[in-house]
Amino acid sequence: MNLNISLTDADLNHLLAQLPPNDVSDLSAAVQPDGVHVSGKYGVVHFTSVWTLAIAGEKLLATLSDLRGPFGVPMEPLRAWVLGKIAAGHERLSVAGDVVSVDLNQPYIKLYLGAVRCEVGQLTIQG
Repeated sequence: MNLNISLTDADLNHLLAQLPPNDVSDLSAAVQPDGVHVSGKYGVVHFTSVWTLAIAGEKLLATLSDLRGPFGVPMEPLRAWVLGKIAAGHERLSVAGDVVSVDLNQPYIKLYLGAVRCEVGQLTIQG
């Protein structure tokens, strides 16, 4: 049996709103054909990012393909710091280079992921 998971922009924004409070605020996400666009504020600094998604085995991979600060200024020197901050304290996340690996499996539930597709306003993970 194949399982497809579809998440809309509203679903992703609801999930972001559930994150525990930290230094990042005003998070919002929008799915576009090139990936998931996430914006917000770190302290008083506004940022935008683009995450390109892929499947590798049983994991969802999110590559930080673009990170920009105020006025669209590239924030490349902060890339490693941002990736480390994202994964810190999350047992299902790991970071290798520019890629965050998300383990979607749960105890007693094993998912076999086939593909991920980004369309305007909707992310679909196919099993």
